[in-house]
Amino acid sequence: MIKDINELKKKPIPFITHFIAHCTIEEKIDAYYVCVKIQSKNDIVIMKANGQTVDRNDTILNEMWAWLVADWQHLKMVNEDWFKEHIGYSIYMFYFPNEKPVLTEYKSGLTYLIDRIEYNGEIKRADDIYDLKLCHEFHIDVKRYLWKASYDIDDITKKLKKCDDLTPIFKDLIDKTYGTILAKDKPEGYIFKCGKKQIYQIIENPKQNRVSKGEKSQYEFLLMSFIKFWKNNELIHLMDRSYVKTVCNLFNAFILEYEKKTGELDRNIFAESIQSPCIGHRFDICYKNIPDEITISLCKENELYKNIFKVLLVNLKRKKEPKHCVLMSKKNTDEWNDIVQTIINAG
Repeated sequence: MIKDINELKKKPIPFITHFIAHCTIEEKIDAYYVCVKIQSKNDIVIMKANGQTVDRNDTILNEMWAWLVADWQHLKMVNEDWFKEHIGYSIYMFYFPNEKPVLTEYKSGLTYLIDRIEYNGEIKRADDIYDLKLCHEFHIDVKRYLWKASYDIDDITKKLKKCDDLTPIFKDLIDKTYGTILAKDKPEGYIFKCGKKQIYQIIENPKQNRVSKGEKSQYEFLLMSFIKFWKNNELIHLMDRSYVKTVCNLFNAFILEYEKKTGELDRNIFAESIQSPCIGHRFDICYKNIPDEITISLCKENELYKNIFKVLLVNLKRKKEPKHCVLMSKKNTDEWNDIVQTIINAG
């Protein structure tokens, strides 16, 4: 876990001066952190920062995941020998699907910034990535440390004896570094490392209170409307062994046979209220990965329909618990869970 730089104040002064003398300094990157795991010469798995695999649903719900998967599948195809030699390796990197993926804007010409490459828990040479064909065309680079200029440790020791806030001391160190800063203006922050466990940071661009959140009651109103539609119609014939195709079939019927006739959702739900939480840029869905032309047409018709499709795609495989709901009763969650189980059984 990365600690705030002022956590160092709890340490004795000799510890702090030793840390300053031996720490590395790097720019804190404000982008998506992902990992490409090379399972075999023909198989890679792409993981998000939370450890979840980027799956087919992700590549529909968010076009940036579709771009990521397409890029690395293409790189694997044109670099068979390299991937064969690196079976079992994990490539950890920052992903920049645009110049401002979250809250910090970056200079153009960067899509993948390699943080580290591991094999069996050991760190390997990140520069090996440059052996990939099309490495530069896909804007792949390796993260570098900033270089510390000379500093007066005696002067720093005097300041440490007087100060309660270490931030100015470490900002002074930053001002005396040289190297390439990737942020276009001010970086999100800086990270200071000494060994594997002593990791501290200064944050320049905090993210708190900048998350765009959905409104839960309207989201549950949508699910309850779908339950009513399900109960009043025979929909078993719309089940498919493909989960995505099943969702497309159900969504099409829900919009065409229910919403367009009743207008219930249009009267009671704002399109933006059922969007998923988001920090920074909100990417569109990837239409080319939706396997149904009617679904594509309806999603393009208006924002509400598109967001309804996204909610159903995420939730028709997730069972609910009343304690996590604001509108849905136990009866409602039981009915929803029966729908989910029916879809699971059909797959």
